[in-house]
Amino acid sequence: MKILATKDYTYQTYKRGKQKFSIYMYNDDVNNLKFQISTINPYDDADYAWARCGYKGTNYVQFIKGGKVVDGMQLNYYEDEDYEDENEYLNEVIDSVCVELNSMNSSIKPKIIYD
Repeated sequence: MKILATKDYTYQTYKRGKQKFSIYMYNDDVNNLKFQISTINPYDDADYAWARCGYKGTNYVQFIKGGKVVDGMQLNYYEDEDYEDENEYLNEVIDSVCVELNSMNSSIKPKIIYD
């Protein structure tokens, strides 16, 4: 993952299978995560679900589509003995959210924009 540091967040991309995701990490404290994840679909105007964490409770992910919360997921909390380090936990969290987004978006047909 490539991380670009800015004032309020870090940006990174993540790839799972053929799908790329954009991740805006506002707080990477494993006990108080705050991030947004969406699929990267160039030239595609379809309405895909995206995810945000930390807006409705600690380590709770909301899945949004069409401006409405359509699902949610409570993340496991970080435990020192379960992970080698915090980065391993963060990678697992990101991957599990991306798996869920892929599942939610699997039936959406692309709307390719031609100029």
